[in-house]
Amino acid sequence: MLTRLYVDNYRCLVNFEMHVPKVAVLLGANGSGKSSVWEVLVGIQQVIARGHAPAAAFPIDTLTAWQAGRDRQRFEVDVEGPQGLYAYQLALTHERERRRARVVQESVSLAGKLLYRSADGIVSLAGDRPEPTTFSFDSERAFLGILDPPKSHPLRWFVDWVRGMRLVQPDPVSVETFSDREADTLETNGENFASYYRGVQLNEPESAARAMAELRGVLPGFETLRLEVAGDARALKARFRSDGGAEYEVAFGQLSHGERAAVVLYVLLHASRGSSLLFLDEPDNYLALPEIQPWVAQLLHRVEEGGVQALVISHHPTVIDYLAPVEAMHFHREDGGPTRLTKMETDLATGLTTSEWWAQGLTDAP
Repeated sequence: MLTRLYVDNYRCLVNFEMHVPKVAVLLGANGSGKSSVWEVLVGIQQVIARGHAPAAAFPIDTLTAWQAGRDRQRFEVDVEGPQGLYAYQLALTHERERRRARVVQESVSLAGKLLYRSADGIVSLAGDRPEPTTFSFDSERAFLGILDPPKSHPLRWFVDWVRGMRLVQPDPVSVETFSDREADTLETNGENFASYYRGVQLNEPESAARAMAELRGVLPGFETLRLEVAGDARALKARFRSDGGAEYEVAFGQLSHGERAAVVLYVLLHASRGSSLLFLDEPDNYLALPEIQPWVAQLLHRVEEGGVQALVISHHPTVIDYLAPVEAMHFHREDGGPTRLTKMETDLATGLTTSEWWAQGLTDAP
């Protein structure tokens, strides 16, 4: 479970620290830094799990605009694992003119014991020997991003945890109908959903069945999804049943934006069993109330089962009022300065829901 995130010199996040609960809704005005937190975790996943260069994951234009003289960014992630607390640190120095970034330090420790450290191109990796293995490495790359630890090494759990994060900012307009292979990860905008569903159907048929059952109660006439052979690819189609009982199919790309969004979100929720973190940025943008309410209720149920940690950025009153009684985190900036974070408490004795309180511009807890 993610327990703490620290960010310095990334957009409006300056000396920013967030202690992360099991489930929370993130509230705040546009531009208050909510999506920046989501972006930081996307960047960390790209560096560690996908081997991207830090300069690509954290480009130079993410440096805080009003700190022109500061070229160093710092990111820290604390994760509670089965063997104790993992602490990950990444510090970068940007070269503005050359638009490059150098890893000043990257490290992972477990319960206070250093497992790995890279500093200024020198890697130190703990193993079975009393002394760590030390060697040089390209400082423009993150060594952890190319490391494939054996299952017995404690770094394996941490790398898998980062890979297992589901960080999604749904954009149903981008979702493709065709798939040429299975995918075990949904892209951040959901564009590869056809390939992701193909993988879910193959590897997690029970999860796919649960999602289809939920969708039948949400989308009128919906029956199921089907992958049809289309040359070397597969075409994703949705099957419906009319009021008269006749069945018909529609290519996924021909569904409405709201229907596509609902399908993606329900499949993602049910297929995220075993995922480390489900962090969604405004998942409700395209959904109607009858579609979002059961989804949020199911999300809370999944969290209570212990199956997932969930963070949701939202302006939707239904999402806010379902999740705020558990925990609501208020992001705000004074006069365009750095992001500050406070916890909102819900007091039902006021007669106002959290969303009503928020809508009135009352940002202190009711």
